[in-house]
Amino acid sequence: MKNIKLNIIYLISFLFIVSCNSTDLDLRDDPNGAAPSDADVALLLNGAMTNFVSFNESATDFGMQVTRMTQMSGPVYDNAYAPTSFNTLWSNAYAGVLADTKTVIANGTEASFFEHVAVAKILQSYTLTTLVDTFGDVPYSEAISFTGNLNPKLDNGAEVYAAALQLLTEAITDLGKTSLKNLNSNDDVFYGGNTAKWTTLAKTLQLRIHNNMRLSNPNAAAINALITDGDLILSADQAFEVEYGTSDNDPDQRHFKFTDSYLGGGGEYMATYFMNLLKNIKSVEDPRLRYYIYRQTLDYPDPSTAEGLFTLPCLGESKPNHFAFNDPFCNVGDGYWGRDH
Repeated sequence: MKNIKLNIIYLISFLFIVSCNSTDLDLRDDPNGAAPSDADVALLLNGAMTNFVSFNESATDFGMQVTRMTQMSGPVYDNAYAPTSFNTLWSNAYAGVLADTKTVIANGTEASFFEHVAVAKILQSYTLTTLVDTFGDVPYSEAISFTGNLNPKLDNGAEVYAAALQLLTEAITDLGKTSLKNLNSNDDVFYGGNTAKWTTLAKTLQLRIHNNMRLSNPNAAAINALITDGDLILSADQAFEVEYGTSDNDPDQRHFKFTDSYLGGGGEYMATYFMNLLKNIKSVEDPRLRYYIYRQTLDYPDPSTAEGLFTLPCLGESKPNHFAFNDPFCNVGDGYWGRDH
């Protein structure tokens, strides 16, 4: 009996020693949590593309408002926006496009997925230049470090532009390399895996950057070289755009501006001033007018009726005193009616 007890004690001691030597009880990383290094390059790039679409649409909306292409929600620039107005734009740029593309570049370079890396650099470059165009100086060198720095410094806009230009140069080089996995139509919502079109886009964006810097940092040689090369977006089939679907549920695949403007009671109104520039200022109508503006009716509502005044109240009002003599107000003719700021 004594021997049995001793054997049991030895066995328990042995198991305790083995378990202490082989079990790591100091886990610092969640085994169920995915780290950036675990991300699938193709799927993450696809997510970066959709984030870029949201970011670019939001940035374009603000640009159209401040240039009076669409009606701004406030009467003057100072009170049209609050800092929180840009939260979604900022989040789509940094937590979306830039964070995703940085991971794609790191993982894709290690895996020799050079086509995916090139596209990520092009998206990152386009996002950075748009941020500078919108805000001026923006965080870049310390941004998206994944180290918990929640207050990265602002970088000079010219330096960010230079970094964006370098990303495009690197992207063109990467597109010429042999990848272990090629970009395909499932990965690419813009060009369906056509890397030649991505190269054309990169060169076109280079030209755009040099054109934007022509006053502060002119480089005529680079501009002339790109024009001479001729590999630029010159036709509609090269357009950098996303094809939206037609399904209306599970999920709704239609363009969000369609659902906002047609199903949501009018998400945006075209600015009267802008429509007048296209239609009446020159001796002939701007040929882009019919493509920019869709008229839902050719007639104006009757201002003598309650329905007419409710539909377009400005028809019953006088032009404000601060409008110049030739400034349009309410009516620009032929059924083009939107909103005055």
